[in-house]
Amino acid sequence: MRGEPVTLDCTPLGTHDHFVLEWFLADRTGVRHRLASAELQGSELQDKMHDSWGRSPPYQLDSQGRLVLAEAQVGDERDYVCVVRAGAAGTAEATARLNVFAKPEATEVSPNKGTLSVMEDIAQEIATCNSRNGNPVPQITWYRNGQRLEVPLEVNSEGYMTSRTVREASGLLSLTSTLYLRLRKADRDASFHCSVHYRLPTGRHGRLDSPAFRLTLHYPTEHVQFWLGSPSTTAGWVREGDSVQLFCRGDGSPTPEYTFFRLQDQEEDVLKTNLEGNLTLEGVQRSQSGTYGCRVEDYDAAEDAELSKTLELHVAYLDPLELSTGEELSLPLGNSTAVNCSVRGLPTPTLRWTKVRGKEAPPQRGGTPPPPPLPTCLSPSLTARPLACPLPTQDSVPLGDDSTLSLRSITFDSAGTYTCEASMPTVPLLSRTRSFKLLVQGPPELRAEEVQPKAEGSWREGDEVKLICRTRGYPEPKLSWSQLGGSPAEPAPGGQGWVSSSLTLKVTSALSRDGVSCEASNPHGNDRHVFHFGTVAPQTSQAGVAVMAVAVSVGLLLLVVAAFYCMRRKGHRCCRQGEKGSP
Repeated sequence: MRGEPVTLDCTPLGTHDHFVLEWFLADRTGVRHRLASAELQGSELQDKMHDSWGRSPPYQLDSQGRLVLAEAQVGDERDYVCVVRAGAAGTAEATARLNVFAKPEATEVSPNKGTLSVMEDIAQEIATCNSRNGNPVPQITWYRNGQRLEVPLEVNSEGYMTSRTVREASGLLSLTSTLYLRLRKADRDASFHCSVHYRLPTGRHGRLDSPAFRLTLHYPTEHVQFWLGSPSTTAGWVREGDSVQLFCRGDGSPTPEYTFFRLQDQEEDVLKTNLEGNLTLEGVQRSQSGTYGCRVEDYDAAEDAELSKTLELHVAYLDPLELSTGEELSLPLGNSTAVNCSVRGLPTPTLRWTKVRGKEAPPQRGGTPPPPPLPTCLSPSLTARPLACPLPTQDSVPLGDDSTLSLRSITFDSAGTYTCEASMPTVPLLSRTRSFKLLVQGPPELRAEEVQPKAEGSWREGDEVKLICRTRGYPEPKLSWSQLGGSPAEPAPGGQGWVSSSLTLKVTSALSRDGVSCEASNPHGNDRHVFHFGTVAPQTSQAGVAVMAVAVSVGLLLLVVAAFYCMRRKGHRCCRQGEKGSP
């Protein structure tokens, strides 16, 4: 390899006491130039350098007469002749051919950065590959998508390559190869590269690949795609008020110009022209349903190429629902009626009636009902596009899938909020609702919770009891008690229009005799319930025992005080008698 030391050996055959060894350099014309000589005298070999012919570092002989080149150079690629003269034994010579190998530098490729047309019927320049400073001359091959291109050196219309070799001042060789090909549309995604193959000592080989590159091609449009982007449904519908995107793509390069139009009365109404191939219809309306088209403006396309496509835009819409009644419907108890729900929309919407189930707030005091739920659910956007909106928080009971809701022999249980919902199974998130509140006019319906004595048997005076009355009707009945202390009427658990009031009191003999009544009344009538307690046991026996116990306690206390007082009196008298008897 270039730069490595080289030793050329020349050893005479047999045993000789005396011989002369000479090294010669043969030039390309065959003329020999003496480099060095050595003479064997006895056991010593005396060498002599004659001329290095400008080589640096100069040639050398080692102790055995071998020619040494300190650093192999490309210029050392010569024939070296060794001549041995051994007197009577004769003269012999041998020639050694020295080959110096140099690995080339990294492979460089310069692709054509212009736009190449596939419509050209001749081979065009693709790229130039360079291999610099190698020895011997390497070989360059070209590849497309990893497959070797078998291109000749002769110029032709399909493909060929040219090569040029330059010897540098250093003696090393540089090779340049240029590839020419006739391009096809299939080459738009092709990957190209070149490889340099070079030789090494002992028959080995090396390879240096260039970076891969792609070409910029000009090819005409052959096919056009035109489609509706989101938010279209699987059935091809878009919702009124949505922003709709239309996409158009041609397979030509460079990107052609796109013209969007709408067909009206067989005439094209141009909407937009751009290079992006996108058209956005903001807040699309039902009047914009129809045929839309896209045309690719490619004047290089073949005459039979289909450069225009059309599609149908279907705008789904749903108008507000209309009920045959107002937001409130008031009917007498036992009556029958029918409420009709009508709607306009495309595609044809389906209708469904539901009734709110669960707790509902009763009408407000004074007979004024609470406001009904909103009749429709709208998007917060300016287009007010209807959306699928939830019904009130209570559970809903389905009543039927018809436009007419029939209510027969209504009861108080029939009162509540009824909702008509219109939806489109093929267009998700497009629905509307409208509700009305049914108020059932009628006299009060009263229910009372009977109470039982705390202990087995009858009530006793002083027992505490809580009485509860529930009522419903419309207008809301007023609840009153025959005794003071009743609580204000409040919505009862379970809903369905019931309100309740409670009264807490202590049982007395008078209540046992007269009872306690609650009464519900409204303009349509009233209803009354009397709570009876039966026999009420008096608390006299218990009071007598308590009085007797108090009397006994007081008597015992008086006896203790009297005894203590008497003892004090007797002790004082004895003390005085003792004083008088002393001397």
